[in-house]
Amino acid sequence: MDKKKLKFSVPENRKISAKEKLQDEEDPFGDSIIKPTEFYPDETGKTKLNWFLFELALSFEVFITRDLDKKLRKWKIGEREIADFSIHAAGEMKYPILNALCEKSGDIVFSREMVESFFPEIKGNKLTCEILEALDEALAFQLDSCIDCSNRCLLHREQFCTMFDTGPYI
Repeated sequence: MDKKKLKFSVPENRKISAKEKLQDEEDPFGDSIIKPTEFYPDETGKTKLNWFLFELALSFEVFITRDLDKKLRKWKIGEREIADFSIHAAGEMKYPILNALCEKSGDIVFSREMVESFFPEIKGNKLTCEILEALDEALAFQLDSCIDCSNRCLLHREQFCTMFDTGPYI
C-alpha cells in the first residue's frame, strides 16, 4: 500500500513538541471555558474541596446560562463573563460552605453585592435576584449530587484529588 501524504502531516524527520501533542490530545474536561486549573495554584491545591469548587462553578455556569442566557446577552454579558463570574462565585462560597459544614448550620447565603460588584451594569435590576436564584438552585443541585458520589469531596476535603489529573469520573 502506498503511503499518502496528508496536507498537514508532520515530516518524518521532525519531532512533535509537547505543546503540539497536548493540542492533539482530547481534553478530558471537554470544551468548557471553566477548567480545573482555575482552582489550584500548585500540586498541593489539588484537594477534594477544590474539586468540589470546580464542579460548583460548572453548576453555576449551567444554571445561569440555562435560565438567564438571553437576558444576560441583552446586557452584553456572554459566555466568558458568565464563566468568570461562576469561578468567582464558587471561590467566594468556599468559606460560607465550610462554615456551614463545621457549624452544622444550613444557612448559606449569596449576597447581592457579590453579583453586583462583578456585574455593576445590572445593579438594582431584578436580574440580580434571578442570578441569585440560579446560584441557589445550582448549589442545591451540587450538594444533592454529592450525596450519591463516592468521592465525598466535602467530607474528605483536604485529601488529594486524582480527578485534577485524570479528568472527571475516570
